[in-house]
Amino acid sequence: IGRMAERWGRRLVLIVGFATVPLRGFLFAALGNPYMLIPVQVLEGAGGAAFGVMMPLIAADLTKGRNYTLCLALLGLAGGAGTAISTALAGWTTDHFGRGAAYWLLFAAGVLAVALVAAAMPETKSEQSRRQDAG
Repeated sequence: IGRMAERWGRRLVLIVGFATVPLRGFLFAALGNPYMLIPVQVLEGAGGAAFGVMMPLIAADLTKGRNYTLCLALLGLAGGAGTAISTALAGWTTDHFGRGAAYWLLFAAGVLAVALVAAAMPETKSEQSRRQDAG
């Protein structure tokens, strides 16, 4: 993932990592066989790996060594808050509307997250790094 981020840029790799979220939601909602859900969890590993590698890289790019720990902590706080909110919302939705509705809700939230990253996340890889890769 680190090599992909150096070659293709942080933004694209982050979008691919975020794309695993709605894909998992869709597959969980569409698949009825509980044994088929186990292989779908591989996507959780791929997305988690992308986030785990990209967050420190993006924090380093944004801070250029100053306040790196603070930036990384804020990114972690945002991720943790999102996880807590989505878990609570999915639980409430499951209680009131069923498991399928909760998966569709998480699918919709994942699509929104991918769209937000695609629209608002700039490439953080430095211009110098891009020139070194090109030359």
